[in-house]
Amino acid sequence: MALLVTAHAYSQRRNPSWILSDAQEDSFSEILRGMRERSPVKARGGIPIFGYRGFAVTQLPGAEPAYFVNRGIVDPGSHELSFLDENRSMETFLLSTAGSGVDETLKEEIRESLQESFENLLQLHLRRLQDETDCPNVNIAADAPDYNPSPWNSVDSVRGNNNCYNYANDKPLGNSAIPGP
Repeated sequence: MALLVTAHAYSQRRNPSWILSDAQEDSFSEILRGMRERSPVKARGGIPIFGYRGFAVTQLPGAEPAYFVNRGIVDPGSHELSFLDENRSMETFLLSTAGSGVDETLKEEIRESLQESFENLLQLHLRRLQDETDCPNVNIAADAPDYNPSPWNSVDSVRGNNNCYNYANDKPLGNSAIPGP
């Protein structure tokens, strides 16, 4: 089972990816088996940030990430509860496997992100979930599409080949649209 790791950090260029060695795959599985605490909090989306947004781990061959790891959450997908990783050991491990696949500037940004308190991160996730459930649909433009992020967040090729302008217009064109006349 070959595992492809992608560090999500960029919006206008390709995110760096690398394949784990057999020994690294074993370590990944061992860390995963050691996780016990589960939560409905998801690692994808939710908190709008620029820069480092987590790691996708995809089993090859395949297009969908098997796991998305970010901010102390190891997310196995929409149909399962996520694992809570208070020590952020999975993110730390995945960063350690990057080698030359990730430039030093991005590695430093990820290391800084790993210093954030898990409690603070969990509170951000929980507040975001609360905001999503409490948000009334008021002041919406008559021609605004219904809020439905699933087509944008569930397929890596859509997420990786479109940008915020495509998303704002609800048009997954498969390219990075550029605003203008």
